[in-house]
Amino acid sequence: MVAYRIRQTAAALPALPHTTMMADAVDAPPPAVVVPAAYIEFIIGVPEPCVPDVSLTRSRDGTTGVATFTFDNPSFLMAATSVLGETTGMYLKDSEGTLKTSEVTATFTNGKPRIVKAVVVLQGAEEWDRFMRFMERYAESNQLGFSKA
Repeated sequence: MVAYRIRQTAAALPALPHTTMMADAVDAPPPAVVVPAAYIEFIIGVPEPCVPDVSLTRSRDGTTGVATFTFDNPSFLMAATSVLGETTGMYLKDSEGTLKTSEVTATFTNGKPRIVKAVVVLQGAEEWDRFMRFMERYAESNQLGFSKA
């Protein structure tokens, strides 16, 4: 097995925005809404802002692979999000379309869900390549680093 790990590094975290005087804010145009090149949803139509730790493994012959996403306290677990819709799986969305898995589990701490793990099983080189194209876009959108484990 070949293993990889993709995670957000401290050096790659975005800088905090500068504060502006109220007079400046009035004169400034409203910020543009930018849709990231790739994003993850648990509730359809609601992008998940929590960036996961992603572990990848692949068989030596390249016939199978597994991507495990670990989210620490993702926003879709908040009670207020229940009005937005049901969680039916994890959706990986980009310009090529949507990858979906229904293999999603939660670990509870003090009676509340905290850690969410989602597993994507990749069968064959074509699915692996498609997934890696998604991850390249997602990594670029979220300042993620890549390291071989």
